[in-house]
Amino acid sequence: MNNEQLYRPISDYLAYGDILPTPVFCFANAKQRGEGSVPFASIKVKGDSMKNKIVFMCIVALTLAVGACGNANSQAGVGQDKAPYFKLDTADGGVFMLSDELKEKNAVLVFFATWCPYCVTEVPQVNELFSGKKDTVSVIGVNIQESKAKVESFIKAKNVKYPVAMDVDGKVAGLYKVRGIPSVVAVSKEGNILYKGSSIDEMIKKTGW
Repeated sequence: MNNEQLYRPISDYLAYGDILPTPVFCFANAKQRGEGSVPFASIKVKGDSMKNKIVFMCIVALTLAVGACGNANSQAGVGQDKAPYFKLDTADGGVFMLSDELKEKNAVLVFFATWCPYCVTEVPQVNELFSGKKDTVSVIGVNIQESKAKVESFIKAKNVKYPVAMDVDGKVAGLYKVRGIPSVVAVSKEGNILYKGSSIDEMIKKTGW
């Protein structure tokens, strides 16, 4: 995410439903997990005016509220909501189409970013799921708004074995209402969302996959 995106007015994100700037985006999920938080200093607000400081404190308070209720709301509508179909290029030069994958398998989408420490922690679990369920589950990482070079470096450094799709403009994350990462979404062959949360282990327990 470039500086222009980081410094967009907070009101833009709230008014139009975009994904929040990345520091806030990570902060909400950290609070949800109860594992501390990203330092306030990493949440950037342009300028030093009193107005901007008030905006800063308001968004911090809003983020805390989102994090506190994240687990309670993560399963709302699950089993009833249909997964939005999408098509994305992958980091290895291929193409991922959810509709094609669901013709033969269930699917697990793992939304992530390279700078997110919890996303790194979950890589081995996602690798294990990918390797152990190849015949019945299609596993795909979905990187949100980062460069191909950065993602390729991450794949190599962290030994990522599953394919990674490039959500360069964040539209797919928006379709799935992703507000914290890692975000794990389980989709049945029928196209139903069976799980939406932040844990591979919890997803397996919920779906039986």
